[in-house]
Amino acid sequence: MFKFLVGDFSVVMGAVMVALAAWRIFPFAVNRIVNEQPPIRGWINRAILATGGVMVLWIAIFDNWRQVIGIPTGWLQDDRAQRASDPFYMDSISEPVRLVSWVLFMATVAGGAYFFARFSRGYAEPLVLGPLAVIAFFVLNTFRLRYDVDSVRIAYGSIESPIEIFLTLLWVGVLWISMGLIVLAMYLIVWAPLAFAASVVYRRLIAPRVYEEPPMYRKMRERRMERSHSSS
Repeated sequence: MFKFLVGDFSVVMGAVMVALAAWRIFPFAVNRIVNEQPPIRGWINRAILATGGVMVLWIAIFDNWRQVIGIPTGWLQDDRAQRASDPFYMDSISEPVRLVSWVLFMATVAGGAYFFARFSRGYAEPLVLGPLAVIAFFVLNTFRLRYDVDSVRIAYGSIESPIEIFLTLLWVGVLWISMGLIVLAMYLIVWAPLAFAASVVYRRLIAPRVYEEPPMYRKMRERRMERSHSSS
């Protein structure tokens, strides 16, 4: 039971908790995306969101989330150091399975960039969230290696007393949150530059925004012009 809770299921639950938090914090934005009109756009948006869910489950069932999480740290280490610091790199995953994982991941990132280009009004979010995600990822992933030491102990240890079960479940909850945040940070690292580029292209070339002066401002401007003409 505990082996299941601290395995790749922990990433699934962490992702679910992140998704629920986003829905609770930004309910208007989520409802706008899901229920966009005409209906065909709403279905496309739901399909993009569903791709993210499929990605999380695919990697949890067929791939290895901890190996995928460890990939960015491999950019700073050689293969030998990577395998020495991260025990989950000992088991290899077949290339076709990993390729599907990357396709689903990039499709989810591209979908998020599309949502940002379509529904946001500025460019600040990728510029702020990108650097913060890099810092958060490498900090949290360092602690993740320590978490996994305890995860192995929890998975294969003997837990019998009620207090041990309670503390273990509390630790599992912390692990779920941590894994969800690490996956979110990894997602944002790739999403930030793509979202910024997509928003620039979309707003400049595909659907440029036309500023419409509010009627109140137009009336105020006309009144000022009338007063200037009457005074002269």
